[in-house]
Amino acid sequence: MGERIDPDLDRLLRGDPMAELDAIVIGQDSLDDLVAQLPGSVEIRHRYGLICGLAVHGPAWALRELADKPVVKSIEPVRAVYGGPPA
Repeated sequence: MGERIDPDLDRLLRGDPMAELDAIVIGQDSLDDLVAQLPGSVEIRHRYGLICGLAVHGPAWALRELADKPVVKSIEPVRAVYGGPPA
């Protein structure tokens, strides 16, 4: 399971199992298969159109459980995106 979870996110997931976290879940093949395997406690925040992925929100325990599913390729934290280089 560890190789499917980004190391930064894995540290958060190992803390409080009830902590609510945001993550990006990348599926192996089908977005429909990925959605079908989500635990009920995980909420979809966004479906990505160009990749087989979802932005989700849910408890740490559910995200760790999700990492064991064969339909999951990887899980990573939501990171801030910054504009171009400083002027």
